[in-house]
Amino acid sequence: GIINITTRSPRSDRIHGSVTLDFIDGSVTLEGPITKKLHVAAGARVSWISVFLPIFNRSNFQISPNYWDYQLAARYRATSRDDLDLFVFGSTDNLSARVTNPDPNASVNIDTKSYFGRARLRWTHRFSPDTVLTVMPSFGGDTFRIDTGDAGIAGRPLKLDVLTLGYNLRSELRHRLLPQLDVSAGLDFEGLRTGFDVVATGIGGPN
Repeated sequence: GIINITTRSPRSDRIHGSVTLDFIDGSVTLEGPITKKLHVAAGARVSWISVFLPIFNRSNFQISPNYWDYQLAARYRATSRDDLDLFVFGSTDNLSARVTNPDPNASVNIDTKSYFGRARLRWTHRFSPDTVLTVMPSFGGDTFRIDTGDAGIAGRPLKLDVLTLGYNLRSELRHRLLPQLDVSAGLDFEGLRTGFDVVATGIGGPN
């Protein structure tokens, strides 16, 4: 079978919103019409669990997670046959781990950070109720970092930085021949570029 998943358009009837708060994180969403042709939805979430963890953990092993994410969607109805949809979203996850020990070879000091962001624009043109063309370019990036500082892992510092840039172009022309039969053709292009930087200290010195 085939599952077709698409993003929902922002609501156009009136303003909607929500707020959620707990001991782990908090989030807020807001969506609705800006003008008759422009509808927008936005949301964000941020964690604060790292504030409460030290209260319950008194050992020499401390872990501190932190994350946040965001989404922004907009639909602009340019004409009765043309729609423009913008979708921007991203997320970051940070984690710090500490093990304090009198023996430096047993101590651990690690900070990891990861982030991704995407931006996608979709143009939809309806030649007729049965024939629809979509063109969708997108661009985004991912970063990942590990840094142990001077303490390192068992006294050996490590630093790793990875950056990935991706770009994509997808187009599709779909025509409904029968109520139960659609025919589609299109193009899907994807590119990826990755760079990394590593600094590590081993037995023989920096590498």
